[in-house]
Amino acid sequence: MKKVLLIGFVTLFTLSVYGQSKEVKVIESKSATIEKTRGNNPNVVKERSNTDVAIPKPEKSRGDDCRVVVDNWTGYSVDIYVDGDYAGTVGAWSDGYTYTAEGQTSLYGKSVGGSIEWGPVYVDCYYEHTWKLTD
Repeated sequence: MKKVLLIGFVTLFTLSVYGQSKEVKVIESKSATIEKTRGNNPNVVKERSNTDVAIPKPEKSRGDDCRVVVDNWTGYSVDIYVDGDYAGTVGAWSDGYTYTAEGQTSLYGKSVGGSIEWGPVYVDCYYEHTWKLTD
């Protein structure tokens, strides 16, 4: 009898812990060569800063933040842009994450050297997303 009660408690506890987590969606993007004669990149609104000037902390948005994990399966360091704004750099063969507000979100990446790109990918960010970058 004790074993049945213990199994039932463990099952209920496990279901309640996992029942509250957000669904994770995985998106995979293959690399593409950036054309040199293209002009301004329409996927980049705000480039990476090259100064040490601190920016102010953003105001808390309504609703939950959406976590985006960038899983870099390439030998390139990649600058990541969320909704056109620079969000960070992910090193070669590594991963990182950023947060964005819920709703329609664009994800774009370009190699630090500017010759290869991933995306843009558009997601409805109501879940945690993993964006897998491949060659």
